[in-house]
Amino acid sequence: MNREALEGRYEELLGRYFEGEDEKTLFEASEFGKELVVSRIGPDIFADLHSRSLKKILKDKDAFTVERKIVAANDVFLNGLMAYSLNFYGIVETIEAEKKKLEEANNNLLKAIEETRRLNEELELKVMERTGQLEESMERVRAIAATAADAIICLKAPDTIYFWNRKAAEMFGYAEKDVIGKDLHDIIVPERYRGKARDGLKPFFETGTGPAVGKAIEIEGLRIDGTEFPVELSISAMNIRGEWHSTGIIRDITERKKAEADLMEQLDELKRFEKASVGRELRMQTIKEENERLKKKISELEDKFLHP
Repeated sequence: MNREALEGRYEELLGRYFEGEDEKTLFEASEFGKELVVSRIGPDIFADLHSRSLKKILKDKDAFTVERKIVAANDVFLNGLMAYSLNFYGIVETIEAEKKKLEEANNNLLKAIEETRRLNEELELKVMERTGQLEESMERVRAIAATAADAIICLKAPDTIYFWNRKAAEMFGYAEKDVIGKDLHDIIVPERYRGKARDGLKPFFETGTGPAVGKAIEIEGLRIDGTEFPVELSISAMNIRGEWHSTGIIRDITERKKAEADLMEQLDELKRFEKASVGRELRMQTIKEENERLKKKISELEDKFLHP
């Protein structure tokens, strides 16, 4: 095997041990390391190989959970250095020097572990703080939505209700638990509108755009008892983690429509009265003119017959 293959084999054995294999694999790594450092690459290259292998193996791992295995792996390194020292020098001083290197490496690693622990604790605190802020914000939103004067309904693809406030329940007659997770258009949209409305859902959930987005439109809603009533609908789009959602704000405009109808009726009546008044004025003018004409005629007759 060439040097690259030998180094790859050593890294593989350490990796298998960290991935859960037993002490037998660790022993195999130790024996292979001894052979490698004594016969092939020497202590300096072996130290670099061991350090690079551990960094690569620990890259995606939590150092706290594998701390025991790190110590055991460093023992493998120490065994290799000891074998090298005994084989080439046979003196205690060399072993002690290599032990010191290992201890220094271990101390550096422990410092790195401690720093990682500190950073993790700081990160956890920040996450907890942000989570608390988010939960508080969501509670405020829910409280506002719960007491809103209009129905508020949120949808996600393909047509699924996931938010239904108290006013929506009052307006349409469905409790929140009866509609969450169901298709909106099967519940509150009159059948004659469903086909056209569903045609616009697919492009909306892909792009967040549509002809009704950002506008207030008047349509009919469908209550639980099957009756229809006029509503004003405003639709807005929200992008949540890369997916488009829809929020609909719905207002019951039954009273407004009734008031408009009453007003139109009053206007029609006013127009009829105005027309009748004009007609009476014209008739009075005609009568006045006829009266003046008759007065003039009588005066002419008086002059003719009474005062010849």
